[in-house]
Amino acid sequence: MTIRSLVECDYLVGWREAFFGDWRATMEALSAPWVHQELTQSLLKTQKRFFADQNDPNLRAACEELVQPLTGWWRDEQEPLNSMTAFRFLEKCCIAERVNALGIKKWREDIISLVERCPSAINHLGLVVFDDLFDTIRFNLATYEREYPKLRSVAFLLELALWKSKVDESVENGTVGVREQCRINCGADIIIPNVLPFLIFIEGGSTDSGKDDSVAESSNDDEEESGEEGNSSEEDEDE
Repeated sequence: MTIRSLVECDYLVGWREAFFGDWRATMEALSAPWVHQELTQSLLKTQKRFFADQNDPNLRAACEELVQPLTGWWRDEQEPLNSMTAFRFLEKCCIAERVNALGIKKWREDIISLVERCPSAINHLGLVVFDDLFDTIRFNLATYEREYPKLRSVAFLLELALWKSKVDESVENGTVGVREQCRINCGADIIIPNVLPFLIFIEGGSTDSGKDDSVAESSNDDEEESGEEGNSSEEDEDE
């Protein structure tokens, strides 16, 4: 209910009246005896924490709590329109939940750092423009989600290799230990998280475009060379 009220408000002139009018209507609807009391009590606590003062509601604290661990995206401006545009994007695309579901720390940090760029999303005219930043966040996050299941199988194989290496090492040293102890001491918990992020490459989209550019450049070079050879042969004939 809180998210719906925050997301659906327009935050234009007179947004406070519109927001609290919708909030009061929601609370009145939930005051019916057949409504679950825990839901009503939860909304009352939210109102007391963030919306007690209708002239100065604490939108920032309410929104930041709803999209943890994403921080640093709120813009310090008098009106909340731009900040709430960022919040609407984070909520509608479920960015916080999807980031928390990523098992690679480096990837989570990448998305969080992109979200933290929201306050600096200003074009050359000094206008706030989120389109490019939001597209980058969507693209990187979708790529990580697509690649993560593949890397989980790679992580399993890598752990087996490290485990076997530790067992072989213990045999060579003449201190054959318990297989499970070798698994614990093989270093997989340190090595795997630092290796997996480097198994895919992302930079502004597909890496195929770079290959296409190189092919195009080489073909242009070949055409230039053939053209030069043709000119030289014509000159020889003239002579």
